[in-house]
Amino acid sequence: MPVSYPQNKKPELLSPAGNMECFFAAVENGADAVYFGLKDFSARAGAQNFTLEDASKATAYAHKRTVKAYITLNTLIKTLELERVVELLIALEELQPDALILQDLGLLHLIRSQFPHFCLHASTQMTIHNLAGVKQLEQMGFQRVVLARELSVDEITNIAQNTTMEIEVFVHGALCYSYSGLCFLSSMTGGRSGNRGRCAQPCRMRYQTSSGDGGYLFSMKDLLTISQTNKLITAGVHSFKIEGRMKSPEYVAVVTNAYRQAIDGRLHDEGDTIPRIKSVFSRETTHAYLFQEDYRQTKDNANHQVKAADAINPAYPANIGSYAGEVIDTRRGHVVIRADSDIGVRDLLQVFDNARAEPSLLHVKSLEINRKRVFEIHAGDIAMIASEQPFTPGARLYLISSQKIKETFRPKVPKKLITAKIPVNLEVNVRSDGISVKGTVRNVSLTKDYPVKLERGINRVIEEDSIRNSFSRLGETPFELRNFLANISEKLFIPLSMLNEIRRDFFQQLSVSYQKEKAERSQNIKKWIKEVAIEYRDSGKRFSGEDGIRLSLKIDKLYYLDHIPLEKIYKIYLVLTNETIENLIAHND
Repeated sequence: MPVSYPQNKKPELLSPAGNMECFFAAVENGADAVYFGLKDFSARAGAQNFTLEDASKATAYAHKRTVKAYITLNTLIKTLELERVVELLIALEELQPDALILQDLGLLHLIRSQFPHFCLHASTQMTIHNLAGVKQLEQMGFQRVVLARELSVDEITNIAQNTTMEIEVFVHGALCYSYSGLCFLSSMTGGRSGNRGRCAQPCRMRYQTSSGDGGYLFSMKDLLTISQTNKLITAGVHSFKIEGRMKSPEYVAVVTNAYRQAIDGRLHDEGDTIPRIKSVFSRETTHAYLFQEDYRQTKDNANHQVKAADAINPAYPANIGSYAGEVIDTRRGHVVIRADSDIGVRDLLQVFDNARAEPSLLHVKSLEINRKRVFEIHAGDIAMIASEQPFTPGARLYLISSQKIKETFRPKVPKKLITAKIPVNLEVNVRSDGISVKGTVRNVSLTKDYPVKLERGINRVIEEDSIRNSFSRLGETPFELRNFLANISEKLFIPLSMLNEIRRDFFQQLSVSYQKEKAERSQNIKKWIKEVAIEYRDSGKRFSGEDGIRLSLKIDKLYYLDHIPLEKIYKIYLVLTNETIENLIAHND
């Protein structure tokens, strides 16, 4: 049966983190989950990203606050990288992230075969845009799908109502001009593949048409849906995803806070919230495909242009900010402005002046009203700002950095963080002739007997809580006690110093056994990868030439098949046109 989402069920709020400061900004401002990438195999290679130690600390911090941690491994993986991926996956087992976000189906096969306990989410890079794709992923073992950004809310609703998969949808942030995951322009023009996390964003560059018209013709506006969250909740969306692993901590904090309020039904004044969001980073905004008719299906070219204009801003490709006022006069060393929002000293404004080809920056070093210095001005105020460059009256001002917002939303980074610990199940059996300890860590189980002579207790006897407390003191070890059981055969006395000595010895040996098993497992998995590669190579030999190359052909005429040695061809791709379809039907008849 499909998952049922009541209209009052709150979706998960999933926030981005490109570094540890962004991670804390997300948690502090109400994220239910945070997604972040490591130094390798992340689709945002340009972000600062996380070391394994960072990821361990972040995951442990999140779990103590009932926040989920998702790690992105969403690039395409090269064969030569598989051994590194294996080492990484073994390390991630110790972190216990709540899910891994994948794009590569080969990596999926590796994880399902060798690391089946990981929860897997299908990245938007997989371009899943219909129910058939979702059903296929479900059969493959994914628990969640991040749908392509090109879907409408009606299409999302249909998918959510007909699958048991969790549905995740982008609700805010940058959009791709191409279909999600299918853009090769960066790769073709500069050798930097988006599917390897290195998109150079050629869509944000200026282009000129053959007729001479120029502009940022492929630059998409940013997605903003905060006023429409109820429609996505009703559609059955399980997780609201905010884009922005390349963005600042202030961006993560402000946007997360705003969508937290919207989901909780506490967003009563969009008039303040949306300008605040735009001031931390925003291009022009759009609902994109979510709440519009699909303009791709229209045959009306004029209508097509209107709809496309809703999603693209050819005038400027970067951060615009929040509208803050306009220039009304220029005086020596100053500009006179009329404010449309709060502006403070040390804020940063961006000025769009029709007399200039590109916008200019204006640092607010001082503010004066009626020759009196002030630290802040408000909507309606007329004030002077020191400026070395003159601007034309009517030039528009946009706030792109606010000191007040930075101070309000600056995340508090803890001074000391612990790394994620490996859970241990422990059983201690106490008898008069000795103590037996059995510990289990994943696939490793160790039992050790300590033959000691214990006396019956008269005034003091050992109890389970005392034994538990002793074996819980794991200090700098990588372990933490998860489940504990003590069996005490009779009333006995055990010196605490003896228990502590036994604990230290046991966990030292358990650590050795665990590390040995990890190394053996790593080698076994790498051996399995090589065996799979050999099997795959051998299965294709009958389609290969003498040099071992398999041939695949793409044809657009069906009669070509009469002239091709089919026994030597691995695959044939037929371009479907009206002509080839008619020929194919006739051929089958």
